[in-house]
Amino acid sequence: MSEAKKMAKDSAYVVSARVISILSSLMMGIILARLLGKDMYGLVTWAIFLEGIVFIFADLGIQESAARRIAEYRAKDMDVSGSIVTSMALKMIVGLAAVILCLLFSSYIAVSLNNHEEAIISVYACAALLSLDIISTSIYSSLYGFREMTITSYAEVIQNVSKTLLAVVLVVLGFGFKGALIGLIAGSAFLLVFYIYSFKKNVLPEIKHLRLDLTEMNHILTYGFYLGLSWAVVKVYMSFDQFYIGAKLTMGDFVCYTISMSLALLIYYGMFSLRRVLLTSFSGSVSTQNYGMTKDVFRLSIKYIAMIALPAGAGMAALSPDVISAIYGHEYIAAALVLPFLAIMGAIKTCELPAACIIDGGGKAKIGVRIAIVTAIFNVALNLALIPMYGIQGAAVASLISLGSGTIVFLFAASRSYNVRVPVKEILLISLASIIMYATVISVRSMAYSTLGLDIESSISCLTSLALCIPAGVIIYAIAILVFGVISIDDSAKIRKAVGTGLLSKPVIAVLQVSEKTRGMMPFNNIIKS
Repeated sequence: MSEAKKMAKDSAYVVSARVISILSSLMMGIILARLLGKDMYGLVTWAIFLEGIVFIFADLGIQESAARRIAEYRAKDMDVSGSIVTSMALKMIVGLAAVILCLLFSSYIAVSLNNHEEAIISVYACAALLSLDIISTSIYSSLYGFREMTITSYAEVIQNVSKTLLAVVLVVLGFGFKGALIGLIAGSAFLLVFYIYSFKKNVLPEIKHLRLDLTEMNHILTYGFYLGLSWAVVKVYMSFDQFYIGAKLTMGDFVCYTISMSLALLIYYGMFSLRRVLLTSFSGSVSTQNYGMTKDVFRLSIKYIAMIALPAGAGMAALSPDVISAIYGHEYIAAALVLPFLAIMGAIKTCELPAACIIDGGGKAKIGVRIAIVTAIFNVALNLALIPMYGIQGAAVASLISLGSGTIVFLFAASRSYNVRVPVKEILLISLASIIMYATVISVRSMAYSTLGLDIESSISCLTSLALCIPAGVIIYAIAILVFGVISIDDSAKIRKAVGTGLLSKPVIAVLQVSEKTRGMMPFNNIIKS
C-alpha cells in the first residue's frame, strides 16, 4: 500500500473513531448533567479534568517520543526492540510515581483546588483512572509507532461507548456521581484489555529481545522531555482558566464554562486524532528526506482541516443558545455567553495541528516548547486580568486571544523550519465562506424564532431551530466553497489517488466531481491561481 493510500485509510479510521467517541462522550455528558445536577456532575467532570492534567506530567512526553522513534526506525527497516522495551519500562516507572503522589496528596488537592466537600472522591477516581491509563498508553505507544491505526481506533470506540453505558446505567440505578466515576474506571479497564490483546498479536512478534537500551532511554527521555514540557505547558494554560474559576467562582460557573469549553473543542479533539497519522508520517518523511511528501501533506492537511474546522466554529458560535439549551437544558444557559468566543478559538486551534505535528515529528520539539511557554504567559496574564472583572466571559476572551495568537506563531514557525507553505489564500477564502454561512445562520434563526414562535427555554424549540439552521448553513457554505474554487485540480488528482476506488471513497469522489464540474463556471477561481 502506498504512503498516500495508507494515510487516507488511517485518517478515515481515526477520525471516524474519534467522531463516534466524541458523540458517545457528549451523550454521556448530556444525560449525566440532567440526572445529577450542577454540583454532582461538576464532581464527575472535575475528576476527568484533573486526570487529564496529572497524566501530562506522568507521561513526560514518553508516549509520543517513543512512537516517533519506533516510526523512524521502521521507516529505515531497523530493529525496534530496544525502543519498545525501554519506553514501556520508563512509562510504567514514571506513571507509578505519579499515581503514588496523587494518592499521598489527595486531601491537599481536594481542599486547595475544589471547595466541594466530596471532592476527595474525585481525586481517588483520578488516581484509579491514571493507573489504568498509564499501563494502556505504555502499550499504545508501540501500536502508535507501528501505525496500527485500525486497531487503536476500534479500541477508542470500545472505551468511550463502554464508559458511557456503564456510567449512565449506574447513575440510573441510584449510585449517583460515584456510580458515574466507577463507570469511567471500568471503561478504561476495557481499553487496557483490548490493548493487551492487540500488543500480543501485532507488536510482540517483532520484539527480538527484552533488554533495556541506555542509548534509547537517553533519546526517548531527552526528546520526550521537550514534547512533555510542551504538552504540560499547553495543558496548564488551557486549564488555568478552569482551575481559577473552580477555585474562585461558583461550581455553577465552573460547570457552565467547562461544558462550553468541551463543546468548543469538539472539532479540535475530533481532528486531533489525525495527529497519530501526521506525526508518524512527518517523522518518516523528514528522516528519509522525502521533502516532496512532507510539503504536500503539510499543505493539504492544513487546507482541509481548515475547511472543516472554521465553518464548524462559526456555526456553533451562531447557534450557541440553541446548542446549550437543546443539549443540557435552560439551566445551563449561562454557558451560551462564552461558547461563541470559545467556538472560534477551538476552530483556530484546530488549524494548528499540522504545524505542531511537523515540528514534533520532524525533531524540532524545542520550538514547540518555546511557543507554548510564551503563549502560556500571555494566557495566564490575560486570565488574571479579565476573570476578576468579567468572570467566565473574560476567561473566554483570554483563551480566544492567546490561543489564536499561538496558532499563528506555530504556522509561521513550521513554515520557516521546514520550508513548507501555509495555504494563506485558501484559508482566507474558507474564512470568507464561513462568515457568509454565519450570517445566513443568524438570519434563518431570527426568522425561525419570530415566525414560528419558538421559545429558547424549550429544548424542543431549540432542536427545531437547529434542524432549520444547520442544513441552511451547510448548503450556503458548500455553495461558497464551490464558487471560490477552493478545491484545485491538483488537489483533486492527489485526493483521488489517495482514496482509491473502495466503497468509502465514493462520497469523496462525488464531492470532487461536483467541484470539477463547477470549477470552470465560477468567477472566483482565478483568486487561487493569482
